[in-house]
Amino acid sequence: MPTQVDLEQLALRLSAVADFLEERSERAVQLVAQGTHVLDQTAHGLGAMAQQLSREVVETIGAQAEGAIQRAIGRATAEYNAQLQEAARTAAGAARQLEEQRDSLRRVQQGLLWKGLTALLVGTVLAAGGSSYVAWNNMREVKRAAFAKDILRATQSGVLTRCGDALCVKVDQRARRFGAKGEYLLLTE
Repeated sequence: MPTQVDLEQLALRLSAVADFLEERSERAVQLVAQGTHVLDQTAHGLGAMAQQLSREVVETIGAQAEGAIQRAIGRATAEYNAQLQEAARTAAGAARQLEEQRDSLRRVQQGLLWKGLTALLVGTVLAAGGSSYVAWNNMREVKRAAFAKDILRATQSGVLTRCGDALCVKVDQRARRFGAKGEYLLLTE
């Protein structure tokens, strides 16, 4: 049967494990949040760059070339712009997925934290119950030992002795009596 010290050490270890899991989970959540932020900024930056590049190309070509060249470059720019917009949409989707994973990790972390705390509480209750039982049992043994010590003292002093096959008690003539009918005598005070 584990001692109270063993149970307390187990409770401390469980608490340390819960703290470690919480710390690791928080670190993972922070990394996911940072990645989400970077991807979101990249997506916005790519969209802005595409629009700026598109404007600059159209302005430059419009000033220097004829309509046919402008239309050809406009198509190429539109394709490039479409590709950049698709990349921005993909990056935004990845950011949403990372956000969902972060939320999922947070829920798992909270579940683990509650489970750890519940296990810690159950361990504490078991340790307290075991300690209470041990204390109760020890008190019972102390009472038994005290009774046996009283019998030993009475035997050594000659108050309690054997009279053939029977057990005899030496009492004072003026001894106080107890019980409903006075059937018990006080041996010592």
